[in-house]
Order: sequence, then C-alpha cells, then structure tokens
Amino acid sequence: LLPATKDVVRGSFKKKSEVRGHLTKLKELQADFKSRLQDKEGFVLSSSLEQSLDSVVKDVTWLTRTFPYAALQSDTLPTAQEDGDMTDSSKPSDGTQSVAIPWDLLVSLHERLPDPITGPGGDISRVSLRVKELFEVASQWQDEVTNQMSLSFRGGARRRSAEEDEVPKINMERLAQLAQHPILARVAMPREEAVRKVLDRAHDFEESLAGLLNTDFEGIQADKTPYPESDSLVSKNGDFLLYRLTGSTLFEELKATLRKMSKIAADVLADTPGKMAFDWIVKAVAWIQDLQEAVDDTSSTKGRGSGKLAILSSNAEQLLERGNNLFLEFTDDVRRTLAAHKISLSTNKQTERLTVVIGKGGALHSLGGTAINWCPLLLQWLKADVERLEEWEREVIDLSKAFQSMTTNSKPHDRESIYKLLQLQEKAASLLDNGRESLVISPQK
Repeated sequence: LLPATKDVVRGSFKKKSEVRGHLTKLKELQADFKSRLQDKEGFVLSSSLEQSLDSVVKDVTWLTRTFPYAALQSDTLPTAQEDGDMTDSSKPSDGTQSVAIPWDLLVSLHERLPDPITGPGGDISRVSLRVKELFEVASQWQDEVTNQMSLSFRGGARRRSAEEDEVPKINMERLAQLAQHPILARVAMPREEAVRKVLDRAHDFEESLAGLLNTDFEGIQADKTPYPESDSLVSKNGDFLLYRLTGSTLFEELKATLRKMSKIAADVLADTPGKMAFDWIVKAVAWIQDLQEAVDDTSSTKGRGSGKLAILSSNAEQLLERGNNLFLEFTDDVRRTLAAHKISLSTNKQTERLTVVIGKGGALHSLGGTAINWCPLLLQWLKADVERLEEWEREVIDLSKAFQSMTTNSKPHDRESIYKLLQLQEKAASLLDNGRESLVISPQK
C-alpha cells in the first residue's frame, strides 16, 4: 500500500473516490498494526515503517481535506479583467462548482503542510505549493484591509487611545480594489463582508451628500434672491440679516436633512473624505444656529425693524473665534470633496476671508451650498460688528479719561472748565445714542 500511494495521489482531484478508498485501507492497516502492538500479538511493524505509515496517513488525510475546493487544482491565481469581472482558471474541467476555501481552513492547512522531503509527493507536493501561495496572498489582503479600515476583526469600530487626535481615513478607491481582488475568488476572507458593507454604506452616504450639495431646493418660499451686501449683521433698514436664512423653509429642510444623513453617516464605519466634508457642514450649520441663539431678543429695543437685536460681546467673541477656526482652517479633503460638487472654497490668510464660489454646472440654491455660502458672510458681518464695538469702547475709555482729567485739573467755577465739561457731557450723550442705534454687539455691563 505504501509504495502505491504515490501513484494513487497523482491526479487525485480526478479520482477522489479512489484516493479516499486508498486512505481507508491505509487507516485500517494502521489500526490493525497498532492493535497488534498493543496486544503484543502477531507481526508488528518496525518503528521506521510505522512512522512512514503514520506520515503517509496524515499526508493523504491532509490532501482529502482539500478535495471540496477546486481552487487548489490550478497552478495559476484567478485574474481580474479590465471590466472588473474575474476569471478563475481553477474551475475544474469536470464541471463541478468551484468553492472558495474558508480562511480558517486555509490557515489550518498551512499550519499542517506535509513534509516536502519525506512526503509521498505527487499532488500532495503540488497542492502544498498552492496552499502556500494562497496563504501568502490572502494574508497580504487581510493585513492591508486591517490597515485600511478603522474596524476590529469583529466588524465594530476600532478603539483608539485618548492620545490619538486624528482618525485614520480610508482610501475608498483602494478599498474598492481590495473588494475586487482575485484572491476572493479562491479564499472566503472573514473581512470581505465588512469591506463590502463599508463600500455599500459609503456609496449610500455619497448619494445623500450629492443630494445635499447638487440639488436645488424647490420647496415652499425658496429664496433665490441675491445674497445681501452689508457690513453688519443688521442691514441699513434694520433687518437682522441672519433671520433671512434661519427663518426660511430651506433652513428647516436643511436641518432635517442633516439629521437623516447623520444616521446614515453613523453606519459608515470609516472616515472617508465625503464624511469629513459632511462633518464640516454639520459644524458650520451648528455655528449658524448658535449665532441665532446668541441673539438677545429680551431687551426693550427688540424687533427686527424698529430696535436693534443684540449679541452679548462675550458670546460674539466666542462665536468669532469658532468661526475663524472652522471657516479659515479646513482640511484638503473637505476642499477637494466640495470641489467635486462644484463648490470652491478658498481662503486669504492676510484678510482672513473665506470665499465660496459655486462653479458652472453646480447647484446655486442647494441646501448645503446655500448654508456654505452664508457662512463667510455671517462671519465677516460678525467680525465688523465686533470691531465696531471695540472702537466704541475705545472712545468710551478715552472720554472717561478726559472726565477724570477734567475733574482733577479744573478750577471751581471756572467758565472755561464748565464749558469743556458741557462738551464732554454732550459727547457722552452722543456716544450712548450712537451705541443704542448702531451697535449690534452689546458691551458687558
């Protein structure tokens, strides 16, 4: 039986029944001799012959474990065609279905490779080389997927230490290539499903992002008039310009859309450029909402047309700092993603200005594009109003110093001193009137 094994395993995939029958006889012989050795009766094998029999049984058993997987019959890996379809030259000529090898089984086969020197050779040696090759390529695929995706092997989000400030982002183009890798035609990888889920969810998210940025809003009271020109949050006729955006049906639709997209984004277990751009838009809209909430409408001068709605100076300064950080310092991924949707962002570090341009073919009145267009306007108006307050406060300080100097150096009942004091009082009254009429940012009490 032992000498015949080499011929039996030659072309084993075409005569699986014969190989299995031969293995059964080898196991029966092995069991018979072990029984004789245990009972110390009859003829027993020499130790070297017994080792050879055990080795052949192990090797042929190993070979039969590969029979269900036709991918091991071929000497070449499947190749990817230009159109993305894959051909698998491992498909058997007898018409049986090619079955991908489970990754854990491939690992087990690799760990138990037959000895190439003492083994029976034939198909066992050939299949051993195939297992080595598949294991090497599959391991490389597994390692690259692990590096690409911020997921654990269980498919959940990979934990990061508190020291990690940035989340590694996925190269979606490369991940799509990995999803079409020829090795997947032969080896059923445990992370293949996770890869396809990330791609599917990312695709759904990108479609939602395209709707946010590429589709004009056609709802009730759609505002398609030109953006206002102003140097303040309050226009010359007294309208609080922020309310034109935040009081519109477009803004309500925008907030509802962002809530829906946030649920989709939560399922994208990857930091894609599109998701980073979406996060930036969410932060921008949150900044606009915070600006609206900072408006004080409880004063006696409240009203959009008559009085001047005010923002407390401390709140204005915080909003201005947040706005500068958000709108003047954003990543290239955000810039490139928006550019792909015909929305161009550019910053001028000297003037500290963000410029937004909707390019040819872009949606001029999309939900996302409209909000992005408003951001630099609101930021510059807020900045101008803060600077206007700072100038007013400097004048107040100078006037206060003049009063102190007057009271310290003037002579009692001196006509000139009284005249200067009256001038200072008139200037103080003028400053107060000017503050009530022109200041949008209210000073600290």
